[in-house]
Amino acid sequence: MHVRSCIFTLSAILSGLLASIGGVSAPLGSSLDWQALETEHFEIIFPSELLALGQEAVPIVERAYEFWTKELQYSPREKTYLVLMDRSDVTAVSMHIFPQNVIVIDHPFGWSTEPWSSPDVSWLEDLIFTEYGRIVDQTRVEGVTAEMHALLGKLIAPGLLKPLWFREGLHGPTLHAPVFASLVIRTMVESKRFPTLAQLSSSYEKRTWPPATTQASTVGRVFLEYLDETYGEEVLQKISQAYAINPLTAVVPSALTLATDQAPQKIYQDFQIWAEERFTRVDEQIKAQGGVTASIPLSSLGFRSGSPVWSPSDDAILYQHNDPQRFPELRWVRSDGTNDHALLVCECGPPAWLDAATLVYPKLEITNGSLFYDLYRYDLTSRREERLTSGERIYAVESFPDGHRLLVARNEPEGESSLIVFDLVAKSRRILKEFGSDQRVHSMAISSDGTLIALSLWTKGQGQGIYWLSSEGGGPASLTQDGALDFDPIFSRDGSFVLFSSNRDGIFDIYAIRLGDRQLFRVTRSLTGGFDPAVSSDGQSIAFVGYDPSGFNLYLSRFEPDRWDMIVDHPIKSPQQTSSLPSLEKPSSVQPVLYDPGSALAPTFWLPLAGFNHVGLFTRNGDPLGRYLYGLSVGLRWDPLRFFYEFNFTNAQPLLILRLLGSPTQERQEFTIEFPLGVSLSRERALTLGVAQERGLAEFIMKGKLIDIRGSDLFLRRSSLAMEGALGWLTEVPVRRLTLDWEEGLELPVASPSGSHQFVFKTSAAWGDRTEFRLGGVTGRYPLRGFEYLALGSQLILMNAEYRFPVWAVEWGCCGASVWPLFLDDLRGSLFLDAGMTGATLEPEQIRIAFGLELQLKLVLGYGLTEGWLRFGFAYGVGTEQPQLYFALGPNF
Repeated sequence: MHVRSCIFTLSAILSGLLASIGGVSAPLGSSLDWQALETEHFEIIFPSELLALGQEAVPIVERAYEFWTKELQYSPREKTYLVLMDRSDVTAVSMHIFPQNVIVIDHPFGWSTEPWSSPDVSWLEDLIFTEYGRIVDQTRVEGVTAEMHALLGKLIAPGLLKPLWFREGLHGPTLHAPVFASLVIRTMVESKRFPTLAQLSSSYEKRTWPPATTQASTVGRVFLEYLDETYGEEVLQKISQAYAINPLTAVVPSALTLATDQAPQKIYQDFQIWAEERFTRVDEQIKAQGGVTASIPLSSLGFRSGSPVWSPSDDAILYQHNDPQRFPELRWVRSDGTNDHALLVCECGPPAWLDAATLVYPKLEITNGSLFYDLYRYDLTSRREERLTSGERIYAVESFPDGHRLLVARNEPEGESSLIVFDLVAKSRRILKEFGSDQRVHSMAISSDGTLIALSLWTKGQGQGIYWLSSEGGGPASLTQDGALDFDPIFSRDGSFVLFSSNRDGIFDIYAIRLGDRQLFRVTRSLTGGFDPAVSSDGQSIAFVGYDPSGFNLYLSRFEPDRWDMIVDHPIKSPQQTSSLPSLEKPSSVQPVLYDPGSALAPTFWLPLAGFNHVGLFTRNGDPLGRYLYGLSVGLRWDPLRFFYEFNFTNAQPLLILRLLGSPTQERQEFTIEFPLGVSLSRERALTLGVAQERGLAEFIMKGKLIDIRGSDLFLRRSSLAMEGALGWLTEVPVRRLTLDWEEGLELPVASPSGSHQFVFKTSAAWGDRTEFRLGGVTGRYPLRGFEYLALGSQLILMNAEYRFPVWAVEWGCCGASVWPLFLDDLRGSLFLDAGMTGATLEPEQIRIAFGLELQLKLVLGYGLTEGWLRFGFAYGVGTEQPQLYFALGPNF
């Protein structure tokens, strides 16, 4: 039997064995038994342990359908898939309409990690309403686009070509008053720093606060509120319809113009005037009520700074920070605002002091493919980190005064949570309190004598309030449960007050409740919010998080109860009065069934293919869980006349991925298996095995990949190594091939709003029995700028050194009164040195060396649907007659 026949016989056996297990597992976890609940307009997919959550979602999804159908006067033609899972301790949500309408929500339990939503509905309801509204808007087709949709399917999606402010600003009725949006807009009004309408319309790499998506969702939401108030309730429906009927309204005339008879820039200018009047009026009311509380800034990095914790000696404060130029980290700043530096790089939750030299904190880690928190200890003296738990899902921790007991909040199965006391000396644990799925702990604190615990607790139907309970257990008693959003409790040092952040006056500020008589006080009065209070151990100061034009920063104020405002009467609507959702009874006839991916695999679109010698069609699809993915091209080729096809199939399994490719047009068939060998937040490793046949050549293929990312503060190092080896036979003659690609990237510790400074080093090597490696040009796998393509060789070495630097954060959109779907993001430059050689053998005299300068302009197309780089370069190849000027379009080098 021929060798290549043996290879493909083996591949067929492997395929059969792997296919036999393919129908019972999914990339989301082989241990998960997936089920489905089907309603009139949705299919809800979930693992069996989340059945209660799936049943809770049944009436919610149909309410969302009813609301958005009425709001936008349109409903999707296809069913929407809602995937619910619990593979992360951090809520994550995504949606897409191509090739199917799918919403994926991970960890949708209780309350979000940030206080921006409604007090009277679940986090699940918030997310479903918001994401489904976007699906309704983006799938809309009418008129000509509806006729094209009937012919070509979901390939026709004009709703995707909408400005980002409309797509991100569209929210349902479940969201509370836009607290976060108010912070952002108010600060823009005060600083006179509104983004342009073009900047609001595109998704781009923005390195100043707020990020582009945050900017679009917050300003966009208030902008839509202004449009609704100024031009009538039907204006949103008119804008959505205008894009659906004619996608060219993204260019001219603008959909805003069609819906309002006004030029977009004029509307946006009027909106800024409206916002200034609105928020200036509110600010004047706050100042008239007693002015702004005096405070001094402690940090200045902005973006996401939060969760301050005083050191035991009160001389410094720990806090969390995250921004586009740094790793997530715990930072240390002195109490006078000096010596602000990174202490520990990690995806960590708020820390607690175990003693004067030891921290404990939750830290995100990838565990068996899931992103869970576990408990860690860090010794400041030895700088040694120790993992205390594995797979415990501990997302919050506080330490008792005795220095050896910890109070932790832990995620439990089916969306429940619990409080547990860990004794590090006795190595024991005690369950203090278990909460059902209708309650969830957000944050907690322990009194200085260790006898009382304060909780920020979300209760279904009652909102987010402050509770307290004994450290010995028992039921929690309510301190505040009046419809406001109350977070981040902390005891005063003498134990007489519990301080917390609350939005009970429309803006988040710090409040306190006196435990003796339950009297409520307002501690801070600010224009842009106060969060996360922390009281110093001497009881003299309060550190808290405030908001300014750079984002969230730490501030310091005096702890002076005599100067606090006593709250005598604070009108708060009860949670039951705030919901405006239409009522719909839960369908009692819906019963779960086993999830069947086959029903979702039918083609949803057909893309025509045409060339000078062929015509055909292309389609691709996959099931909502990503178990099975395929792509198919079929058609006719002439000269000579023959049928062609190309089929690409992926069967995703835990720890392996299968791909099957067949293409007679290229006379190649390929079968590969990819094994991830370990994935973490900073490292990825994978091994790929396969077999292929092409024009008489049959070969085994083996590939390896390693990616490692490390860094501290502004410094980052990224390493990648890819190796590929192949052993084949061509008419019984062995054919070998070996390639290696290694890249080292160093991001320098230089903060710049225009981008990062980087040194990048690349090395590629190739060796084989066939003459197949091409060196030269400015694109391709082995580019050598300054030289045209050199002759093919069976051996190759290429090295590149490059210094990349920011030139200008352009952030400009085209064109004129209308905002076209073309945005210029960043301009950056690079100085480079390339060296390489290729041939049947490698000799020193074959080395070609070039150096030069390249400018790269990043383009954002379709308001963020895709992006690319315009590359302009000057390269001089040593020994050539003249330098090379080049232009290229595509990814950066």
